[in-house]
Amino acid sequence: MKYFFSFSICLFLVLNTCAQGSWSQKASFNASGRSRAAGFTIGAKAYIGTGWDAANTVLQDFWEWDQSTDTWTQKANFDGGPRRNAVGFSIGTKGYFSTGHDGGNHVQDLWEWDQSTNTWSQKTNFPAASRQEAAGFSIGTKGYVGTGWDGTLYRDFWEWNQLTNTWTQMADFVGTPRSSAVAFSIGVKGYIGTGYDNTYTKDFWEWDQATNIWTQMADFGGSARASATGFSIGAKSYIGIGIDSNGRQQDFWEWDTATNTWAQMTNFSGVARNEVVGFSIGAYGYIGTGLDGSNYYQDFWEFTTSSVGIIENKTTSFIVYPNPSNGSFIVKSEHSKTIKEIQIRDLLGNVIIQQHSDDLASVNIMNVPVGIYLLAIVDQHNRTTYQKIEICH
Repeated sequence: MKYFFSFSICLFLVLNTCAQGSWSQKASFNASGRSRAAGFTIGAKAYIGTGWDAANTVLQDFWEWDQSTDTWTQKANFDGGPRRNAVGFSIGTKGYFSTGHDGGNHVQDLWEWDQSTNTWSQKTNFPAASRQEAAGFSIGTKGYVGTGWDGTLYRDFWEWNQLTNTWTQMADFVGTPRSSAVAFSIGVKGYIGTGYDNTYTKDFWEWDQATNIWTQMADFGGSARASATGFSIGAKSYIGIGIDSNGRQQDFWEWDTATNTWAQMTNFSGVARNEVVGFSIGAYGYIGTGLDGSNYYQDFWEFTTSSVGIIENKTTSFIVYPNPSNGSFIVKSEHSKTIKEIQIRDLLGNVIIQQHSDDLASVNIMNVPVGIYLLAIVDQHNRTTYQKIEICH
């Protein structure tokens, strides 16, 4: 099956190492304020669902946010029933919720949402102990779930293969067993950090999909904490807010893969809180919902990081398909003969493939390793558009 993505975001790289990023408020989540929700992104759209509200109700509604229009649309309710503290991740045009707590019991089911049909279907259950507050992310055609608790804290780590609908146990997370950690991926590596292991933690760990080995990285730059949020943009990751021994926090930090160092960013502009949903779309990070101890929020915020030199200019539109791909990508301009050059770059910006092109081009990626890359399209005005692509042989 081929998946088609249309995008119209031109991203220009500039040098600016002093800026600390900025926050802007977007349209509020169009449902009740809540904490402990789950979410994921597919293309230029974000999804939030489930959670726990001020009436102590466990929820199962599910919503889509469109980055291009800043609008929310309700989608089909989550078919797994009401739950909180689930894991969310996406693979291609499918999104997934797994584990969590239904208000009475811990659960271990896995559900897939199809963006094209707006329908949910159940997949093979998570094979280990049912749990909540686990950590999860995806790399290529595989999803990963680990840590969490059901009264017992865990550090086991599992891989789900979308192509075979099977689970495989991977090397245990090397940090202490914990819940409420932050997790995300950059390229072919996954990251888990912070969380609660009967005390607040700040250690930060990298998992290599190729070797199945965990490596400890520099500790998170802020205080030890749990129920923070995190996401990745390019080759950098971001962690912030959450709760520590002094209460709920607003600080926000950037980690650089190249230097293994943390730098403090501009504080989150919303109220200090924990139990939020966080994710990224392209060059922007997003945080929404959450709890400050007494209030359940529905506000939604966008983070722009000037430190990686990304500025938006919505002027040119292209279509890229199929995405993910295991053989080649087709790149088509929606305006006649605007493509001058196409590049595939890794997440550090290194050029892997470079070719001159016309308004319709095929880019062969058979010899490029599996992973997440940036497709750079240079138009006749020497403006460059960046689109995240996924290669899965």
